[in-house]
Amino acid sequence: MILNNEGKEKPIRITEFGFPTGGNKDGGFVYSEANQASVLTRYLALMFVNGIEKAVIFNLKDEAVDENAHYANSFGLYDVSCDDGTESIAAKKSVKAIETMIDVLDGLVPLEAKQQDVGEGTLFEIVFADSMDRNKTVFWYTKMDGMGQKDRVDYSDDEMAVILSVDSEDVYPVDMAGKISSPQVYITSVMVTASDEPQYLVEM
Repeated sequence: MILNNEGKEKPIRITEFGFPTGGNKDGGFVYSEANQASVLTRYLALMFVNGIEKAVIFNLKDEAVDENAHYANSFGLYDVSCDDGTESIAAKKSVKAIETMIDVLDGLVPLEAKQQDVGEGTLFEIVFADSMDRNKTVFWYTKMDGMGQKDRVDYSDDEMAVILSVDSEDVYPVDMAGKISSPQVYITSVMVTASDEPQYLVEM
């Protein structure tokens, strides 16, 4: 209706964007800071390529000091501790992961999202480009571990060597923490090790 009457598209925003750390409500599984960072960066990459205008973080910091707190208490990007009545906060791994994503993708335009079956899992690639048509690709590999536990994100620690297409021989991967590594480059392709933690393949 907005498009028909006003000639413009309706902006889409996502609120209460987050993922917890600590124990789930049934016990038996703990979401680590690395799990949180991985999920949030994957969510953001998918939001960017699907034209989401804005994502509003659910909680900037935890609402409780209990490391096994559930739900809203542990959705923060900052951990909370209390000693002698004084509150202290410390950044979780998600903060660095989001900072890395912003540093790598700032000013780029999303081009396409791809996924393909690789082994027993799925390889995801989201391609961005700068004003000089140099690509930067967010990629990750996921494989369900078959546990099927209620209220649990079905994580596995599997990694997979994958081949990604590139337009440049001058490329390098960047991990969630901003660490750069050296891949094996074969003219128009590159071999990298992918996991459920997103990485960025930067073409120069």
